[in-house]
Amino acid sequence: MMMMMMMMMMMMMMMMMMMMMMMMMMMMMMMMMMMMMMMMMMMMMMMMTPSVCGVEPREPTEGGNMTITCVATGSPTPTVTLVLNNRVRNESRTHELVTTITNVTRNIELAQCSLEVEQSHLFSSRHILKRHAPRVWVTGFGEEESVPGRNVSLSCDVDAHPKPNMTWRGHHSEILRAGGNLNFTSIKQRPGYYRMEMTITNVTEEQFMTYTCHAENELGADSKQIVLKKRPNMWQFYKLGVFQCCRSMNISEPCQVACAEQEVDLEPVSSNPACLKEFSKLMVCAADGSDHRDCCSVRGVPDHCLSWCKGLDNFDHRLLLDSDCITIYAADIVGCFHEGKGSAPSTSSVLVPALTLTVLVMVLVAALVWVVRRRRLRRGPGAQVSFTNPAYVQEGAIQESAEATLTDKFSGDGSAPGGGQHTSDSDDGWHETALETPVLGRDEHL
Repeated sequence: MMMMMMMMMMMMMMMMMMMMMMMMMMMMMMMMMMMMMMMMMMMMMMMMTPSVCGVEPREPTEGGNMTITCVATGSPTPTVTLVLNNRVRNESRTHELVTTITNVTRNIELAQCSLEVEQSHLFSSRHILKRHAPRVWVTGFGEEESVPGRNVSLSCDVDAHPKPNMTWRGHHSEILRAGGNLNFTSIKQRPGYYRMEMTITNVTEEQFMTYTCHAENELGADSKQIVLKKRPNMWQFYKLGVFQCCRSMNISEPCQVACAEQEVDLEPVSSNPACLKEFSKLMVCAADGSDHRDCCSVRGVPDHCLSWCKGLDNFDHRLLLDSDCITIYAADIVGCFHEGKGSAPSTSSVLVPALTLTVLVMVLVAALVWVVRRRRLRRGPGAQVSFTNPAYVQEGAIQESAEATLTDKFSGDGSAPGGGQHTSDSDDGWHETALETPVLGRDEHL
């Protein structure tokens, strides 16, 4: 019996082991099948890789036509899409997608072919370099300021292909040459984009003028002007007061509504695009010459705009036309100017109290002199001493050896010991008693 039970148990264990082995084999087969499927998909994706196989002409001309061909090989047939500057221009289920673009514009820079097959996506892209005439532009408002003896750099940006001939011109379109205190550089920022710079070392009075940056290639030419101005004395404008400062800075009349007698209010002109170029001048008139960088930092003004808050003596005028500082943070900076005027007295708020105090002191001194002179005149030739208590009359008369005038409220007979007296009554109930100082002999003692 025991033997039979043992044999049955052994058979069961063998069956379980066989089942486990079969399960393991099945799992291995499934894994192998998955790996084979992944390899097949990878091979299909490699076979179906799209490519921009042709752009004709290779460098299309602005305003002309160009043809872009996207090619994909393999099976199944994929969906191919042409995207220009992130915008779908053509799409089809095909192995070859041909698209013709008419009236090519200079803003077309990137062609992208995308391939979609069985939920898989592949991309291939190509930058398109177009032939076009130069386009020149300047940063800011086309103005730069400096003072004699300083170094100043003027720059223009150029968009052109092929590379243009870039020159700087002065009065009467005269082409400027390197040498003396002039230096010229041109920098290729990326294909089709350049920056041309002119540096003037120790600028002279005669070099404050209008300059022209000119770019020209076989397809055309373009130019822009930059005015180099002599920087005015900012303290001189500030001392004029806000309203006169705005007029002296030649701020246009529609924008002068921001100029009050004591402060600048940007709100009335913030919605007027024509006043944007006047904001730098308005902020100069709003400044009080103090350092407000702590206030500006608290208000969130970034570091590159803090020059506006440093005070006129330390003002960095290279950032005068920084549109970011002017358009975004002007209200916060001017707000700090107003707070500073409230906590730190301005020139006028110091001078007016000082002048008032001086006048008051002069009036008090004059009144004191008048009172002293009047008292001396009333005493006459003989010195007189006034008392408020008749009990001190005799003692005072002896010590001062002079005639005394006694004034006291009427009570009793108003007499005092010693000497003769004369009394006269006044209308208000008071009486005056004049005491004659007794003459003491050599041998007389009090």
